[in-house]
Amino acid sequence: MMFKNSKSRLVAISDGVFAVVLTIMVLGVVVPEHPTKLLIGIAFRQIVIFLISFAVVAQYWMLHQELFSALEKVSVRVIVMNFYYLALISLIPFVTAWLSRELFNRVVVITFATVLVLVDLLQYLLFRLVVHESHMTPKTHDLEEIRSTKMMFWISVSYVVVGGLFPKTLLVLILLGMFTRTVVTHWYRQGNQ
Repeated sequence: MMFKNSKSRLVAISDGVFAVVLTIMVLGVVVPEHPTKLLIGIAFRQIVIFLISFAVVAQYWMLHQELFSALEKVSVRVIVMNFYYLALISLIPFVTAWLSRELFNRVVVITFATVLVLVDLLQYLLFRLVVHESHMTPKTHDLEEIRSTKMMFWISVSYVVVGGLFPKTLLVLILLGMFTRTVVTHWYRQGNQ
């Protein structure tokens, strides 16, 4: 019974999945046949999409490590939900590569945005579950993290709606969403100090 529902093993497998996802996303960037094509061609667009997706996944990792910092024991429910969450995170390299090839295709944009919505939804539910199962009165920081993940979910819903209507706006919308979340979180933390 020494390793039953081990938090350290759950965090280790989660960090491993994040590391692999962050690493393999670059494989979707096609090496240009000629160096000058990098600046004006498809490779530049693919690099920009890769960097945005990398930032999105890095943001998920940062919140994920916050999630498990206060939890001492993990339940089977937390483990299962975490694996669903990681499965959706693992889809990000696929939809990133697809978006790199078909940037303005409405179906591709909606698919990419839908994966982000599902990740954000599971992230929010996972935060609520962990706070509930910690059996402690949530601290201000914990409540702020739940609020932040809820805000991320609603922002990502806008990716589906606006990106579906105006596919060319998706990348700008994602950057604005990340910026908005960062500014609001900073503002909220400053107000509660």
